[in-house]
Amino acid sequence: MDTDKFSYVYSCDLDINVQLKIGSLEGKREQKSYKALLQDPMLRFSGLYQESCSDLYVTCQVFAEGKPLALPVRTSYKAFSTRWNWNEWLRLPVKYPDLPQSAQVALTIWDVYGPGRATPVGGTTVTLFGKYGMFRQGMHDLKVWPGVEGDGGEPTTTPGRTSSSLTEDQMGRLAKLTKAHRQGHMVKVDWLDRLTFREIEMINEDVDEAIPLLTSSDIVKVPDPQMSMENLVESKHHKLARSLRSGPSDHDLKPNATTRDQLNIIVSYPPTKQLSSEEQDLVWKFRYYLTTQEKALTKFLKCVNWALPQEAKQALELLGKWRPMDVEDSLELLSSQFTNPTVRRYAVARLQQADDEKGKEGTDSENLEDLCTFLISRACKNSTLANYLYWYVIVECEDQDTQQRDPKTHDMYLNVMRRFSQALLKGDKSVRVMRSLLATQQTFVDRLVQLMKAVQRESGNRKKKTERLQALLADNEKVNLSEIEPIPLPLEPQVRIKGIIAETATLFKSALMPAKLIFKTEDGELYPVIFKHGDDLRQDQLILQIISLMDKLLRKENLDLKLTPYKVLATSTK
Repeated sequence: MDTDKFSYVYSCDLDINVQLKIGSLEGKREQKSYKALLQDPMLRFSGLYQESCSDLYVTCQVFAEGKPLALPVRTSYKAFSTRWNWNEWLRLPVKYPDLPQSAQVALTIWDVYGPGRATPVGGTTVTLFGKYGMFRQGMHDLKVWPGVEGDGGEPTTTPGRTSSSLTEDQMGRLAKLTKAHRQGHMVKVDWLDRLTFREIEMINEDVDEAIPLLTSSDIVKVPDPQMSMENLVESKHHKLARSLRSGPSDHDLKPNATTRDQLNIIVSYPPTKQLSSEEQDLVWKFRYYLTTQEKALTKFLKCVNWALPQEAKQALELLGKWRPMDVEDSLELLSSQFTNPTVRRYAVARLQQADDEKGKEGTDSENLEDLCTFLISRACKNSTLANYLYWYVIVECEDQDTQQRDPKTHDMYLNVMRRFSQALLKGDKSVRVMRSLLATQQTFVDRLVQLMKAVQRESGNRKKKTERLQALLADNEKVNLSEIEPIPLPLEPQVRIKGIIAETATLFKSALMPAKLIFKTEDGELYPVIFKHGDDLRQDQLILQIISLMDKLLRKENLDLKLTPYKVLATSTK
C-alpha cells in the first residue's frame, strides 16, 4: 500500500468560515526618544513604558485584489507577563468558497495610545494560498514591519515572507526545516532534535539584542479601545428595527396586556429618565398605537435617531398625526435635548394654540419661526409678560461671567433684547407706552442702586446708616423717590407704585445690609419690599419659582400645603 498518497478538497466544497490561530510575537520594542516624549506627552502612558509586556491586540482582515472582503476581527483582551502569546483562534467572517486564489490576510498589531486611540505596533501580510493553489496550513513565522498597518494591496508593502539579509535568510531556512519536522516529513531523533532546537533558539535570540532600559513604575489609567467605537451588532439591529419595510405591518399593530402595561409605565416616566434601547425599540414598534396618547409624544421623539434621514422623515410625518399634546408637555420639546427645527416649531405652535383655546387673541403660527419670536409676540400683547421678559433678559445681558465663559450664549441674549426693543418701538401706541414704562422702571431701579451704594459708603453703625437712608429718601431735591409718577412695580407689575415712605425704611442685620422699603400704591395700600444690592438673586428667583409652580400643581390635586412663597426678581447680577 502506498503511504505517500495525498487527498485534496476543493475550497468551494467547504461551506465553513475560515479560521486562523494567532500564536506569539517575538522581538523587542524600542522606546521613543526624550524629544518625542516632550513633543507628545501621551507617549508616556502608552504600552511602551510598561514594566511588563504591554496589552497588545491583533486585528485580522482578508483582502483580495487590494479590496477588503470582510470586516476585520480582533483578538480578545489578554494580560501578558513576560512574552506576547495569544494562542487564540479567530473566526473570520468569510467562508472558503468566497476566497479567490489571490486572497491574502493582513495582520496588524495594535497598542493602546490615549483615550479612544490606538497606534500600530507593526503589520504583516501573507497569502492564504500557496504558489500551487493549496491553502496554507501549519505554523508560519511572519516578519512584522514596525510602525505600520498590515497592507492588503497588491503588491503589498508589508510582506510576511521575505528576507533582506543573510541572517534573516538563515532564519527563514531554519523556519522551513522546523515546519517540515513538525509535519513529520523528517525522521525524529530525540537527542539530536534537542540540540538542534537549542541552537535554533540561540540564533533567533542573536538577531535582536535587547538593551536594558530603566523605567519608573507609574499607576496609569488604561483606556478601553472599544469604548468610542460603533457597535456593529447594535447598529444593524437598530436599522432592522426601524426599517421602512416594517411600516405597513406596524400600522395596525396592537399590544397585548403585558406590553400595554409596559408602554404605560414608559409613558409615565419623568422627563429626566433616559430610555433604554429595549424601551426605545418598544415605543417605536407601537408608535402608531401611541398616536392617540398625547403624553407619549415626547417619549417617541426621544427614540428617534435624527442622524438617520429615513428615520427622521418617518418621525416628522407621524408628528403631524399625533394627538395634540398639552401646553405643559410642549415646554419639554424646547429643551436642549430636542434640536430638530420642525420639532421646536411644533412646540411653539402648541404654545400659541393653547392661547387660542383660552379665548385670547393669537398670532398666526406660520410667523412663529422660533421661541424668541413667539415670546416677543406674546409680550407685546401682555404687559405683565413684557415686564418679566425684560428683566429676565436684561440681567443675562449684563452678566460678565457668561460673556467671558460662553460668548455665543451672551450674544443670543443681546439679540433677543435687541429684537424685543425693536418690536416695542414699532408697535402701536399701547406697545410704545409699555416700552416707556419699562424704561422708567429701569431708571427707578438705577436710582435705588445709587442710593444703596451711598448708604453702604456711609461710615458708622447700622443705626446711623438707617438714618442716612431715611434722610436721602426724604430729600426730594437730590433723590426724589418719596413722590414719583405711578409706575408698575417690577416685582409685581399689576401693582402700581407712586413713592416710598421714607420714615419706615430700615436696614437688616446682614453683611450686605439689605433695605426694607415700603411703597405707596395707587390704591392707597402699602407694599413692603426688601431691596438688596451686592448679591446675585437669580438662584433665589429660580428656587422660589419652582416652589410656586409645585404649589399650584399640588392645589390642582386638592393638596394645599398652606405655602405663601414670596416673589423674587433679580434686576442685576450683583
